[in-house]
Amino acid sequence: MSNSSHPIIFAGDSYTWGEGLELFQDTDKWINARNKEMHHFDLKQLSDKTSVKFREEHRFSGIVAAHYDTNALAERKNGGNAASALRHIKSKLKFYTPESISCIIFQHTSLLRNPLHFNYDCKCPFCLETSCQSLDIFWNILHEITQNGKKLNDVLTEDKFNIHFYHEMVKLSNIKKEDNYKTILDKFEVFVLKYKREGISTLIEKLKEIEKTIPIYFLDNWVKEDSDILNEFDYIIDRTIPLMDDDGNYHIKWNDWEKNIEGYEIEANFPKTHNNHPSLKSHKLIASSIIKFLDEKNIKMEKYYI
Repeated sequence: MSNSSHPIIFAGDSYTWGEGLELFQDTDKWINARNKEMHHFDLKQLSDKTSVKFREEHRFSGIVAAHYDTNALAERKNGGNAASALRHIKSKLKFYTPESISCIIFQHTSLLRNPLHFNYDCKCPFCLETSCQSLDIFWNILHEITQNGKKLNDVLTEDKFNIHFYHEMVKLSNIKKEDNYKTILDKFEVFVLKYKREGISTLIEKLKEIEKTIPIYFLDNWVKEDSDILNEFDYIIDRTIPLMDDDGNYHIKWNDWEKNIEGYEIEANFPKTHNNHPSLKSHKLIASSIIKFLDEKNIKMEKYYI
């Protein structure tokens, strides 16, 4: 790094946040916790200052920051999507000048978690009227139709809070009341592909503006179909950090990498937790991969993107 005292912005979801790393503390409380199902809210109930400190120091952002003797500017809350990651970056740049930031590490996550235009600042009528709802909420109600045999009209009216959002999504997806479940799914899948590609393009344009003053690098998407779409964009590929596996081989695609890690998930270490977030070992491997990448590529890429 050109100046090791400059912080690094880390943006992503629960993987970047470090969900479940508390379970690797060898104290009675956390050893006992390994014997039952443990997800965010379960972990939160048991967590204390010591546990938070452990998680923040042992997640990949904490390991990388410690290596460079700097600060990791990570989201305080668990979870996230591309739109919230962008919001997090912008919020940090209100308090830090671009020149004071070493770089940004942007971890991709499920694209369906995003609002329609991948941006919580969008002022279009749809986003304003639907409060920038995530599209996976609509996917969940379609699941009620395809898996539980419910009728479209019944599902649309069950959730009074989101009823306007659902009806607007039906219009955007060109779904008709008389459509059977297969037709509904087919139409939504066509719409989703368009939504994801347009959303990524919008995201890239936003990131290009930030990248004029701060280098941005990516971690691939852990959702395979979303990873495949991201890899259609040179801007993303050229800035994606290769991840090192158990044999010392490097992978651009997250799913190729995780297949070559023994004990990749927390569940693989503590089966009763049913927590499929990256293990302590995985965080260490991600951190080592980031450090190697940053050491080798400490300047902005010179390739020009049209």
